[in-house]
Amino acid sequence: MAVADPPVINYINIGLHRFYYDKGYLQTITTSVGIILAFKQVLSTEHVTKGAFGIATTHPSATSYSPFTVGDNNTI
Repeated sequence: MAVADPPVINYINIGLHRFYYDKGYLQTITTSVGIILAFKQVLSTEHVTKGAFGIATTHPSATSYSPFTVGDNNTI
């Protein structure tokens, strides 16, 4: 879903999930005792330049990337 101006929207309900916007979307979780928590998922990648056998290099054409995990799947 795309929102043109997220800060003007107080919250969005999708099914049983509620999302708030605060410099990114926060999803709420309500505990069994009525406490409401919010969490934000962030994906970050790291660019690593390595040569043969994983040795660091300054050569501009040598590029490799570290894998990251999404759920149970590893992705490069």
